[in-house]
Formats: sequence, C-alpha cells, structure tokens
Amino acid sequence: LSFGENEGLPGQSWRAKSVVWVRDLKAADAPRLPRSQLAIDCGFRASVSIPVLSGAEVVAVLVFLVGRHRPADARYTQMIQVAANQVGAVIERRRAQRQYEEEILRARDAAQAASQAKSEFLSRMSHELRTPLNSVIGFANVLRKNRSGGLEKDDLTYLDRIASNGRHLLTLVNNVLDIAKVEAGRLTVTSGLLGVDEVLL
Repeated sequence: LSFGENEGLPGQSWRAKSVVWVRDLKAADAPRLPRSQLAIDCGFRASVSIPVLSGAEVVAVLVFLVGRHRPADARYTQMIQVAANQVGAVIERRRAQRQYEEEILRARDAAQAASQAKSEFLSRMSHELRTPLNSVIGFANVLRKNRSGGLEKDDLTYLDRIASNGRHLLTLVNNVLDIAKVEAGRLTVTSGLLGVDEVLL
C-alpha cells in the first residue's frame, strides 16, 4: 500500500517524524483513519507507526497492528524503535553503496574518455610531426650530395648530424605513433619474411 503525506497512520508518522500510537482502534476518540475498519475487521485493536530514518530523511514507515488494546508502552516503543533504526541503517548502507558504485562508474568512464583523448592526441601529433621531420631529413640528404660543390667538409658534417638526429627523432615519433595506435585499437599488423640478423642489429 502507498500513502500520501499525512494520510492514514503511516502518513501521520511520516510527517511528524515520530512514533504515533493508536491505543484502541474502537475507542470513540480514536482517529478515523482510512483503513481503521479493515484493521478492526481483521481482529486488530491497537496500532503503532514508527518512521524509518536514513540520516534526517524519512525513507519508510513501519506499522505494527496489535490484536489487543494496548497503552503506549515505552519499552515496546523502544523495541520497535531499535527495529526501525536497523532498517534505516540497512537502507543508508545500500544508498551509500549505490552512490559509491555510481561514482566508480563515473570515474571509470572519465578515465576511459581521458585515455581515448590522449591516444587520439598522440596519434594526431605524431602524424603532424612526421611530415616536417621527413622534409628535414630529405632536404638534409639532398644537400649532403653537394652537387654544386659549394659545401665545405664542416658543412657536410653538420648535414650528417641533422640527418642522423632527424632519423632518430623520427624513430621516436614512429614509436609513439605505434603505441597510440595500439591503445586506440587501430594498429595494423603486416606479415612478411625477416632476417634474424636484421632484428639483432
């Protein structure tokens, strides 16, 4: 059954955030609750309603129906208060667990998005770096041929150094690009014959 705020015994207890006793459902001064007659027809004479709190929020209401007229008993009230507190603690733990799980999922999604963005950035950056590096290496090689004969020995040494360092940097960029492709799931594998001595060099 569902109850609106202040509707019936559960609704009153929900709104007041406190225990509500009806000592005798048949008494003339008993509150006329929507389902009082149904409870009386089932043989109940008294009822007590207690809110279940999760923090300061009421999350449920426990209603106990008693088969005989019963005065508001402090010991009985304390007993059902303990039960309500335990239910509230279980609900609070479940809420905290759900919130923790949602935060874990959000953190996982954020980490995956960051990793994907990093991989895409590295892939694009590597492509952008390879083009000018190939130009530097290519033009250095053209100049090293010294077809006009205008370059001195020191000039050729500098060009050798430019070409060598350019190739080294290109290798590093290619390695970064391969790693980015692996992480992005776009690495293509090419099969072919390869000499072992070439691998060891």
